[in-house]
Amino acid sequence: IGPALLCAFAYALYNIFIKKGSASIHPIFGGVILQFVAALLGCILCLTLVYGPTQEELFYDSNGVWYAVYAGMSVGAAEIISFMVSGMGVPAVQSIPTIIGGSLFFGTVLG
Repeated sequence: IGPALLCAFAYALYNIFIKKGSASIHPIFGGVILQFVAALLGCILCLTLVYGPTQEELFYDSNGVWYAVYAGMSVGAAEIISFMVSGMGVPAVQSIPTIIGGSLFFGTVLG
Protein backbone atom coordinates (compact mmCIF):
# COMPACT_ATOMS: atom_id res chain seq x y z
CA ILE A 1 0.00 0.00 0.00
CA GLY A 2 2.99 2.29 0.52
CA PRO A 3 3.77 2.71 -3.20
CA ALA A 4 0.08 3.40 -3.93
CA LEU A 5 0.00 6.14 -1.30
CA LEU A 6 3.23 7.60 -2.66
CA CYS A 7 1.67 7.64 -6.12
CA ALA A 8 -1.45 9.36 -4.75
CA PHE A 9 0.77 11.94 -3.05
CA ALA A 10 2.62 12.59 -6.32
CA TYR A 11 -0.69 13.05 -8.15
CA ALA A 12 -1.85 15.45 -5.43
CA LEU A 13 1.30 17.54 -5.84
CA TYR A 14 0.84 17.42 -9.63
CA ASN A 15 -2.70 18.83 -9.31
CA ILE A 16 -1.68 21.47 -6.78
CA PHE A 17 1.26 22.66 -8.91
CA ILE A 18 -0.91 22.86 -12.03
CA LYS A 19 -3.50 24.88 -10.10
CA LYS A 20 -0.88 27.27 -8.73
CA GLY A 21 0.87 27.77 -12.07
CA SER A 22 -2.14 27.87 -14.38
CA ALA A 23 -2.82 31.60 -14.01
CA SER A 24 0.77 32.42 -14.97
CA ILE A 25 1.40 30.28 -18.07
CA HIS A 26 -0.31 29.38 -21.35
CA PRO A 27 -1.90 25.91 -21.00
CA ILE A 28 -0.06 24.39 -23.96
CA PHE A 29 3.30 25.83 -22.91
CA GLY A 30 2.70 24.59 -19.36
CA GLY A 31 1.92 21.13 -20.71
CA VAL A 32 5.08 21.13 -22.83
CA ILE A 33 7.27 22.08 -19.88
CA LEU A 34 5.57 19.46 -17.70
CA GLN A 35 6.11 16.75 -20.33
CA PHE A 36 9.73 17.78 -20.88
CA VAL A 37 10.52 17.52 -17.17
CA ALA A 38 8.67 14.18 -16.92
CA ALA A 39 10.58 12.84 -19.94
CA LEU A 40 13.89 14.02 -18.49
CA LEU A 41 13.15 12.29 -15.18
CA GLY A 42 12.10 9.12 -17.02
CA CYS A 43 15.31 9.13 -19.09
CA ILE A 44 17.42 9.51 -15.97
CA LEU A 45 15.60 6.60 -14.31
CA CYS A 46 15.94 4.40 -17.43
CA LEU A 47 19.66 5.14 -17.67
CA THR A 48 20.04 4.32 -13.98
CA LEU A 49 18.31 0.98 -14.52
CA VAL A 50 20.35 0.05 -17.58
CA TYR A 51 23.76 1.31 -16.47
CA GLY A 52 23.38 1.24 -12.69
CA PRO A 53 24.53 -1.45 -10.27
CA THR A 54 21.77 -3.93 -11.21
CA GLN A 55 21.99 -3.33 -15.01
CA GLU A 56 18.43 -4.41 -15.74
CA GLU A 57 17.31 -5.26 -19.25
CA LEU A 58 14.36 -3.15 -20.37
CA PHE A 59 11.75 -5.48 -21.90
CA TYR A 60 8.97 -4.38 -24.26
CA ASP A 61 6.87 -5.46 -27.21
CA SER A 62 4.86 -3.55 -29.81
CA ASN A 63 1.66 -3.62 -27.72
CA GLY A 64 3.46 -2.10 -24.77
CA VAL A 65 4.99 0.61 -26.94
CA TRP A 66 1.68 1.52 -28.59
CA TYR A 67 -0.20 1.66 -25.30
CA ALA A 68 2.54 3.91 -23.90
CA VAL A 69 2.10 6.18 -26.94
CA TYR A 70 -1.68 6.30 -26.40
CA ALA A 71 -1.19 6.98 -22.69
CA GLY A 72 1.25 9.79 -23.52
CA MET A 73 -1.25 11.38 -25.89
CA SER A 74 -3.98 11.09 -23.27
CA VAL A 75 -1.93 12.53 -20.43
CA GLY A 76 -0.67 15.35 -22.66
CA ALA A 77 -4.24 16.33 -23.50
CA ALA A 78 -5.28 15.96 -19.84
CA GLU A 79 -2.46 18.23 -18.67
CA ILE A 80 -3.29 20.97 -21.17
CA ILE A 81 -7.01 20.80 -20.30
CA SER A 82 -6.14 20.77 -16.59
CA PHE A 83 -4.10 23.96 -17.04
CA MET A 84 -7.04 25.48 -18.93
CA VAL A 85 -9.61 24.56 -16.27
CA SER A 86 -7.40 25.79 -13.44
CA GLY A 87 -6.63 28.99 -15.37
CA MET A 88 -10.36 29.75 -15.57
CA GLY A 89 -10.34 30.42 -11.85
CA VAL A 90 -12.16 27.24 -10.84
CA PRO A 91 -11.27 26.64 -7.17
CA ALA A 92 -9.02 23.65 -6.51
CA VAL A 93 -11.61 22.18 -4.13
CA GLN A 94 -13.93 21.86 -7.13
CA SER A 95 -11.60 21.14 -10.05
CA ILE A 96 -9.32 18.52 -8.45
CA PRO A 97 -12.08 16.23 -7.09
CA THR A 98 -14.02 16.56 -10.37
CA ILE A 99 -10.97 15.63 -12.45
CA ILE A 100 -9.92 12.76 -10.17
CA GLY A 101 -13.49 11.50 -9.71
CA GLY A 102 -14.19 11.81 -13.43
CA SER A 103 -11.01 9.89 -14.17
CA LEU A 104 -12.14 7.08 -11.86
CA PHE A 105 -15.56 7.03 -13.48
CA PHE A 106 -14.32 6.96 -17.09
CA GLY A 107 -11.56 4.48 -16.24
CA THR A 108 -14.09 2.15 -14.66
CA VAL A 109 -16.60 2.42 -17.50
CA LEU A 110 -14.08 2.25 -20.37
CA GLY A 111 -11.42 0.01 -18.82
